[in-house]
Amino acid sequence: MREEKKIPKISVAINTLNEEKNLPYALRSVYKWADEIIVVDMYSEDKTVEIAKQFGAKVYFHEKVPAFDIARKLAIEKATNDYILILDADEIILKPLSLKLLYIAEKNISDIIYVPTINYMFGEIMWHTKFGPDEDSKIRFFKKDKVDICDIMHGYLNPVPDSRIHHLKYNNDDIAIIHFSQNAIGASNFLKIFDLRSSVEAEQFMKNNDCEADSTIKWAFREFFIRYVEKEGFKDGWRGLFWSLALSFSKIIYFIKMEELKGNLDEASILNKYHAIAENYLKLYKDDIKKDYFDTRNAFEINEAKQLDMQYNIIASSGLFDINYYMETYPDVKLAGIDPILHYIIYGAKENRNPAEFFNTKYYAENYKDVAESGLNPFIHYILYGKIQNRKIKQ
Repeated sequence: MREEKKIPKISVAINTLNEEKNLPYALRSVYKWADEIIVVDMYSEDKTVEIAKQFGAKVYFHEKVPAFDIARKLAIEKATNDYILILDADEIILKPLSLKLLYIAEKNISDIIYVPTINYMFGEIMWHTKFGPDEDSKIRFFKKDKVDICDIMHGYLNPVPDSRIHHLKYNNDDIAIIHFSQNAIGASNFLKIFDLRSSVEAEQFMKNNDCEADSTIKWAFREFFIRYVEKEGFKDGWRGLFWSLALSFSKIIYFIKMEELKGNLDEASILNKYHAIAENYLKLYKDDIKKDYFDTRNAFEINEAKQLDMQYNIIASSGLFDINYYMETYPDVKLAGIDPILHYIIYGAKENRNPAEFFNTKYYAENYKDVAESGLNPFIHYILYGKIQNRKIKQ
Protein backbone atom coordinates (compact mmCIF):
# COMPACT_ATOMS: atom_id res chain seq x y z
CA MET A 1 0.00 0.00 0.00
CA ARG A 2 1.27 3.46 -0.89
CA GLU A 3 2.19 5.64 2.11
CA GLU A 4 -0.19 8.56 2.57
CA LYS A 5 1.54 11.93 2.31
CA LYS A 6 0.58 14.12 5.21
CA ILE A 7 2.22 17.35 6.43
CA PRO A 8 2.77 17.38 10.21
CA LYS A 9 0.67 19.82 12.20
CA ILE A 10 2.71 22.73 13.49
CA SER A 11 1.61 25.86 15.34
CA VAL A 12 3.35 29.18 14.78
CA ALA A 13 3.23 31.68 17.67
CA ILE A 14 3.76 35.39 16.96
CA ASN A 15 3.53 38.38 19.31
CA THR A 16 2.75 41.78 17.82
CA LEU A 17 2.43 45.49 18.50
CA ASN A 18 1.87 47.84 15.54
CA GLU A 19 3.55 45.52 13.05
CA GLU A 20 1.53 46.21 9.89
CA LYS A 21 4.72 46.88 7.91
CA ASN A 22 6.48 43.65 8.91
CA LEU A 23 3.78 41.10 9.71
CA PRO A 24 2.76 40.30 6.10
CA TYR A 25 6.26 39.03 5.33
CA ALA A 26 6.42 36.88 8.44
CA LEU A 27 3.01 35.36 7.73
CA ARG A 28 3.80 34.74 4.06
CA SER A 29 6.78 32.64 5.18
CA VAL A 30 4.63 30.25 7.25
CA TYR A 31 0.94 30.30 6.30
CA LYS A 32 1.29 27.80 3.43
CA TRP A 33 2.74 25.03 5.59
CA ALA A 34 1.80 25.84 9.22
CA ASP A 35 -1.43 24.20 10.39
CA GLU A 36 -2.12 26.95 12.92
CA ILE A 37 -0.97 30.54 13.40
CA ILE A 38 -1.43 32.16 16.80
CA VAL A 39 -1.04 35.93 17.01
CA VAL A 40 -1.05 37.56 20.45
CA ASP A 41 -1.41 41.30 19.94
CA MET A 42 -0.84 44.07 22.48
CA TYR A 43 -3.68 46.26 21.25
CA SER A 44 -2.07 47.56 18.08
CA GLU A 45 -3.28 50.87 16.75
CA ASP A 46 -2.60 50.06 13.09
CA LYS A 47 -3.78 47.26 10.78
CA THR A 48 -1.81 44.48 12.48
CA VAL A 49 -4.87 42.53 13.68
CA GLU A 50 -6.63 42.92 10.35
CA ILE A 51 -3.61 41.57 8.48
CA ALA A 52 -3.28 38.63 10.89
CA LYS A 53 -6.89 37.63 10.29
CA GLN A 54 -6.44 37.89 6.52
CA PHE A 55 -3.88 35.10 6.78
CA GLY A 56 -6.21 32.96 8.91
CA ALA A 57 -4.44 33.58 12.20
CA LYS A 58 -6.18 33.12 15.55
CA VAL A 59 -5.84 36.46 17.33
CA TYR A 60 -5.67 36.93 21.10
CA PHE A 61 -4.85 40.01 23.15
CA HIS A 62 -2.36 40.73 25.93
CA GLU A 63 -1.78 43.88 27.93
CA LYS A 64 0.96 46.10 26.56
CA VAL A 65 4.37 45.27 28.05
CA PRO A 66 7.85 46.66 27.28
CA ALA A 67 9.12 43.43 25.68
CA PHE A 68 7.40 40.67 23.73
CA ASP A 69 9.20 37.91 25.64
CA ILE A 70 6.98 38.61 28.63
CA ALA A 71 3.82 38.00 26.58
CA ARG A 72 4.99 34.89 24.73
CA LYS A 73 3.65 32.59 27.42
CA LEU A 74 0.08 33.34 26.34
CA ALA A 75 0.89 32.72 22.67
CA ILE A 76 2.41 29.33 23.47
CA GLU A 77 -0.46 28.36 25.76
CA LYS A 78 -3.00 29.09 23.01
CA ALA A 79 -1.26 26.80 20.51
CA THR A 80 -3.03 23.45 20.05
CA ASN A 81 -0.42 21.36 18.20
CA ASP A 82 2.43 19.35 19.65
CA TYR A 83 5.16 21.23 17.81
CA ILE A 84 5.37 25.02 18.12
CA LEU A 85 7.49 27.51 16.20
CA ILE A 86 8.24 30.90 17.77
CA LEU A 87 8.47 33.70 15.22
CA ASP A 88 8.75 37.47 15.54
CA ALA A 89 6.88 39.83 13.24
CA ASP A 90 10.17 41.17 11.88
CA GLU A 91 11.39 37.70 10.90
CA ILE A 92 10.81 35.23 8.08
CA ILE A 93 11.35 31.48 7.85
CA LEU A 94 13.46 30.50 4.87
CA LYS A 95 12.02 27.65 2.80
CA PRO A 96 14.86 25.14 3.47
CA LEU A 97 14.30 25.69 7.20
CA SER A 98 10.56 25.09 6.91
CA LEU A 99 11.22 21.79 5.11
CA LYS A 100 13.73 20.78 7.78
CA LEU A 101 11.30 21.57 10.62
CA LEU A 102 8.49 19.63 8.94
CA TYR A 103 10.79 16.64 8.60
CA ILE A 104 11.85 16.84 12.25
CA ALA A 105 8.22 16.97 13.34
CA GLU A 106 7.13 14.09 11.10
CA LYS A 107 9.96 11.79 12.16
CA ASN A 108 9.84 12.94 15.79
CA ILE A 109 13.59 13.42 15.65
CA SER A 110 13.93 15.79 18.59
CA ASP A 111 11.92 17.61 21.25
CA ILE A 112 13.69 20.96 21.23
CA ILE A 113 15.46 22.63 18.32
CA TYR A 114 17.88 25.53 18.49
CA VAL A 115 17.63 27.48 15.23
CA PRO A 116 20.34 29.79 13.80
CA THR A 117 19.45 33.41 13.01
CA ILE A 118 20.73 35.63 10.22
CA ASN A 119 20.56 39.15 11.64
CA TYR A 120 20.14 42.22 9.45
CA MET A 121 21.08 45.32 11.43
CA PHE A 122 21.13 48.83 10.00
CA GLY A 123 20.62 47.32 6.57
CA GLU A 124 23.36 44.67 6.47
CA ILE A 125 23.96 41.12 7.73
CA MET A 126 25.98 40.77 10.93
CA TRP A 127 28.28 37.78 10.55
CA HIS A 128 30.29 38.45 13.70
CA THR A 129 29.98 40.47 16.98
CA LYS A 130 28.10 37.52 18.60
CA PHE A 131 25.29 38.08 16.09
CA GLY A 132 26.43 35.42 13.63
CA PRO A 133 23.88 32.71 12.68
CA ASP A 134 25.17 30.02 15.03
CA GLU A 135 26.06 32.40 17.86
CA ASP A 136 22.52 33.78 17.81
CA SER A 137 20.91 30.36 17.93
CA LYS A 138 17.89 30.03 20.23
CA ILE A 139 15.09 27.63 21.10
CA ARG A 140 12.55 28.34 18.35
CA PHE A 141 10.96 24.95 17.58
CA PHE A 142 9.82 22.57 20.31
CA LYS A 143 7.21 20.23 21.67
CA LYS A 144 4.85 22.11 23.93
CA ASP A 145 5.22 19.68 26.83
CA LYS A 146 9.01 19.73 26.69
CA VAL A 147 9.59 23.31 27.82
CA ASP A 148 8.97 25.29 30.95
CA ILE A 149 7.57 28.71 30.09
CA CYS A 150 8.04 31.83 32.19
CA ASP A 151 7.23 35.48 31.59
CA ILE A 152 10.73 36.99 31.61
CA MET A 153 12.98 38.43 28.94
CA HIS A 154 15.65 36.14 27.49
CA GLY A 155 15.34 32.63 28.79
CA TYR A 156 11.55 32.45 28.89
CA LEU A 157 11.87 28.91 27.49
CA ASN A 158 13.74 26.24 29.40
CA PRO A 159 14.00 22.55 28.44
CA VAL A 160 12.44 20.10 30.87
CA PRO A 161 14.73 17.32 32.11
CA ASP A 162 15.45 14.47 29.68
CA SER A 163 14.33 16.49 26.63
CA ARG A 164 15.97 15.55 23.36
CA ILE A 165 17.79 18.69 22.21
CA HIS A 166 19.21 19.36 18.76
CA HIS A 167 21.17 22.37 17.47
CA LEU A 168 20.75 23.13 13.79
CA LYS A 169 23.96 24.51 12.27
CA TYR A 170 24.17 27.16 9.59
CA ASN A 171 26.14 25.97 6.56
CA ASN A 172 25.12 28.53 3.92
CA ASP A 173 22.13 26.31 3.21
CA ASP A 174 19.40 28.79 4.27
CA ILE A 175 18.40 26.61 7.21
CA ALA A 176 17.94 29.71 9.34
CA ILE A 177 15.57 32.44 10.42
CA ILE A 178 16.03 35.84 8.82
CA HIS A 179 15.72 38.64 11.36
CA PHE A 180 15.26 42.22 10.15
CA SER A 181 16.07 43.87 13.49
CA GLN A 182 13.64 46.70 14.19
CA ASN A 183 15.82 48.19 16.93
CA ALA A 184 18.58 48.60 14.35
CA ILE A 185 16.84 50.73 11.75
CA GLY A 186 17.51 54.25 13.01
CA ALA A 187 19.11 55.96 15.98
CA SER A 188 15.86 57.24 17.52
CA ASN A 189 14.18 53.85 17.19
CA PHE A 190 17.18 52.13 18.73
CA LEU A 191 17.26 54.49 21.72
CA LYS A 192 13.54 54.12 22.37
CA ILE A 193 13.59 50.32 22.31
CA PHE A 194 16.87 50.21 24.23
CA ASP A 195 15.41 52.33 27.03
CA LEU A 196 12.29 50.17 27.35
CA ARG A 197 14.08 46.83 27.28
CA SER A 198 16.92 47.87 29.57
CA SER A 199 14.42 48.90 32.25
CA VAL A 200 12.82 45.45 32.19
CA GLU A 201 16.16 43.64 32.11
CA ALA A 202 17.53 45.69 34.99
CA GLU A 203 14.51 44.84 37.14
CA GLN A 204 14.79 41.13 36.36
CA PHE A 205 18.56 41.10 36.84
CA MET A 206 18.30 42.79 40.23
CA LYS A 207 16.10 40.00 41.59
CA ASN A 208 18.95 37.51 41.44
CA ASN A 209 22.08 39.65 41.33
CA ASP A 210 23.68 42.62 43.00
CA CYS A 211 26.19 44.75 41.13
CA GLU A 212 28.78 47.18 42.39
CA ALA A 213 30.07 50.01 40.22
CA ASP A 214 33.57 48.54 39.77
CA SER A 215 32.28 45.08 38.82
CA THR A 216 29.82 46.64 36.40
CA ILE A 217 32.60 48.55 34.66
CA LYS A 218 34.65 45.35 34.35
CA TRP A 219 31.55 43.61 33.00
CA ALA A 220 31.12 46.36 30.40
CA PHE A 221 34.76 46.20 29.25
CA ARG A 222 34.55 42.41 29.06
CA GLU A 223 31.41 42.63 26.92
CA PHE A 224 33.15 44.94 24.46
CA PHE A 225 36.29 42.78 24.33
CA ILE A 226 34.33 39.60 23.65
CA ARG A 227 32.16 41.10 20.91
CA TYR A 228 34.69 43.28 19.13
CA VAL A 229 37.88 41.25 19.59
CA GLU A 230 37.12 37.61 20.40
CA LYS A 231 34.04 37.45 18.16
CA GLU A 232 35.71 39.62 15.51
CA GLY A 233 33.17 42.41 15.56
CA PHE A 234 35.71 44.56 13.70
CA LYS A 235 34.92 42.48 10.61
CA ASP A 236 31.38 43.86 10.67
CA GLY A 237 32.72 47.38 10.13
CA TRP A 238 31.07 50.30 11.90
CA ARG A 239 28.07 48.12 12.75
CA GLY A 240 30.29 45.77 14.71
CA LEU A 241 31.89 48.67 16.56
CA PHE A 242 28.50 50.24 17.28
CA TRP A 243 26.95 47.08 18.71
CA SER A 244 30.04 46.22 20.73
CA LEU A 245 29.98 49.67 22.30
CA ALA A 246 26.19 49.80 22.69
CA LEU A 247 25.90 46.43 24.40
CA SER A 248 28.91 47.22 26.55
CA PHE A 249 27.35 50.50 27.61
CA SER A 250 24.08 48.69 28.32
CA LYS A 251 25.77 47.03 31.31
CA ILE A 252 26.39 50.48 32.79
CA ILE A 253 22.77 51.41 32.12
CA TYR A 254 21.61 48.26 33.96
CA PHE A 255 23.61 49.35 37.00
CA ILE A 256 22.17 52.88 36.94
CA LYS A 257 18.61 51.62 36.52
CA MET A 258 19.10 49.12 39.34
CA GLU A 259 20.27 51.98 41.56
CA GLU A 260 17.05 53.80 40.59
CA LEU A 261 14.98 50.74 41.50
CA LYS A 262 16.74 50.54 44.88
CA GLY A 263 15.74 54.13 45.52
CA ASN A 264 19.32 55.40 45.49
CA LEU A 265 18.62 57.63 42.51
CA ASP A 266 15.08 58.64 43.38
CA GLU A 267 14.35 61.90 41.58
CA ALA A 268 12.63 63.57 44.52
CA SER A 269 15.42 62.58 46.96
CA ILE A 270 18.16 63.87 44.67
CA LEU A 271 16.25 67.10 44.03
CA ASN A 272 15.84 67.64 47.78
CA LYS A 273 19.56 67.05 48.22
CA TYR A 274 20.35 69.62 45.53
CA HIS A 275 18.03 72.13 47.16
CA ALA A 276 19.70 71.61 50.55
CA ILE A 277 23.13 72.19 48.99
CA ALA A 278 21.85 75.34 47.29
CA GLU A 279 20.48 76.62 50.61
CA ASN A 280 23.89 76.21 52.25
CA TYR A 281 25.54 78.25 49.52
CA LEU A 282 22.84 80.91 49.60
CA LYS A 283 23.38 81.44 53.33
CA LEU A 284 26.53 83.30 52.38
CA TYR A 285 24.31 86.13 51.14
CA LYS A 286 22.88 86.86 54.59
CA ASP A 287 25.59 89.46 55.36
CA ASP A 288 25.95 92.91 53.83
CA ILE A 289 27.22 92.20 50.33
CA LYS A 290 28.52 95.76 49.89
CA LYS A 291 30.86 95.36 52.85
CA ASP A 292 31.91 91.93 51.57
CA TYR A 293 32.61 93.41 48.16
CA PHE A 294 34.94 96.13 49.40
CA ASP A 295 36.77 93.63 51.63
CA THR A 296 37.12 91.23 48.72
CA ARG A 297 38.12 93.99 46.30
CA ASN A 298 40.97 94.95 48.61
CA ALA A 299 42.09 91.33 48.66
CA PHE A 300 41.92 91.19 44.86
CA GLU A 301 43.96 94.37 44.55
CA ILE A 302 46.57 93.09 46.97
CA ASN A 303 46.84 89.83 45.06
CA GLU A 304 47.11 91.63 41.73
CA ALA A 305 49.84 93.83 43.14
CA LYS A 306 51.76 90.79 44.32
CA GLN A 307 51.39 89.19 40.89
CA LEU A 308 52.61 92.38 39.25
CA ASP A 309 55.62 92.58 41.58
CA MET A 310 56.49 88.96 40.87
CA GLN A 311 56.36 89.46 37.10
CA TYR A 312 58.36 92.66 37.33
CA ASN A 313 61.09 90.98 39.36
CA ILE A 314 61.32 88.03 36.92
CA ILE A 315 61.84 90.35 33.93
CA ALA A 316 64.09 92.81 35.70
CA SER A 317 66.37 90.15 37.21
CA SER A 318 66.71 88.30 33.89
CA GLY A 319 68.72 91.16 32.34
CA LEU A 320 67.02 90.42 29.00
CA PHE A 321 64.69 93.40 28.84
CA ASP A 322 66.26 96.20 26.73
CA ILE A 323 64.99 99.44 28.29
CA ASN A 324 66.70 101.69 25.72
CA TYR A 325 65.31 99.67 22.81
CA TYR A 326 61.79 99.78 24.29
CA MET A 327 61.87 103.54 24.89
CA GLU A 328 63.26 104.31 21.41
CA THR A 329 60.93 101.90 19.61
CA TYR A 330 57.85 103.06 21.51
CA PRO A 331 58.25 106.83 22.20
CA ASP A 332 54.73 107.05 23.66
CA VAL A 333 56.01 105.12 26.67
CA LYS A 334 58.79 107.68 27.20
CA LEU A 335 56.35 110.57 26.82
CA ALA A 336 53.96 108.98 29.34
CA GLY A 337 56.76 108.66 31.88
CA ILE A 338 55.87 105.02 32.65
CA ASP A 339 58.41 102.44 33.76
CA PRO A 340 59.14 100.45 30.51
CA ILE A 341 59.05 97.03 32.20
CA LEU A 342 55.79 97.89 33.99
CA HIS A 343 54.33 99.18 30.73
CA TYR A 344 55.27 95.96 28.91
CA ILE A 345 53.68 93.79 31.61
CA ILE A 346 50.42 95.75 31.75
CA TYR A 347 50.03 96.90 28.15
CA GLY A 348 52.93 96.05 25.88
CA ALA A 349 52.59 92.30 25.66
CA LYS A 350 48.86 92.56 24.87
CA GLU A 351 49.68 95.07 22.12
CA ASN A 352 52.34 92.72 20.68
CA ARG A 353 55.18 95.10 21.54
CA ASN A 354 58.66 93.62 21.85
CA PRO A 355 60.74 93.81 25.06
CA ALA A 356 64.00 93.65 23.10
CA GLU A 357 65.11 93.52 19.48
CA PHE A 358 65.86 89.80 19.69
CA PHE A 359 62.39 88.78 20.96
CA ASN A 360 59.13 88.91 18.95
CA THR A 361 56.19 88.76 21.35
CA LYS A 362 53.54 88.01 18.70
CA TYR A 363 55.61 85.28 17.04
CA TYR A 364 56.33 83.53 20.33
CA ALA A 365 52.70 83.65 21.51
CA GLU A 366 51.25 82.43 18.22
CA ASN A 367 53.74 79.66 17.49
CA TYR A 368 53.62 77.89 20.85
CA LYS A 369 50.18 76.71 21.88
CA ASP A 370 51.26 75.96 25.44
CA VAL A 371 52.17 79.62 25.96
CA ALA A 372 48.57 80.73 25.46
CA GLU A 373 47.31 77.82 27.58
CA SER A 374 49.66 78.73 30.43
CA GLY A 375 48.27 82.27 30.66
CA LEU A 376 51.78 83.63 31.20
CA ASN A 377 53.18 86.76 29.65
CA PRO A 378 55.07 85.46 26.53
CA PHE A 379 58.37 87.05 27.56
CA ILE A 380 58.11 85.68 31.11
CA HIS A 381 57.35 82.23 29.67
CA TYR A 382 60.49 82.51 27.55
CA ILE A 383 62.61 83.56 30.55
CA LEU A 384 61.31 80.70 32.71
CA TYR A 385 61.02 77.90 30.13
CA GLY A 386 61.60 78.86 26.51
CA LYS A 387 65.21 79.89 26.87
CA ILE A 388 66.20 76.57 28.46
CA GLN A 389 64.28 74.72 25.74
CA ASN A 390 66.02 76.71 22.97
CA ARG A 391 62.71 77.81 21.50
CA LYS A 392 62.72 80.00 18.42
CA ILE A 393 61.77 83.57 19.35
CA LYS A 394 61.44 85.36 16.01
CA GLN A 395 61.31 84.66 12.31
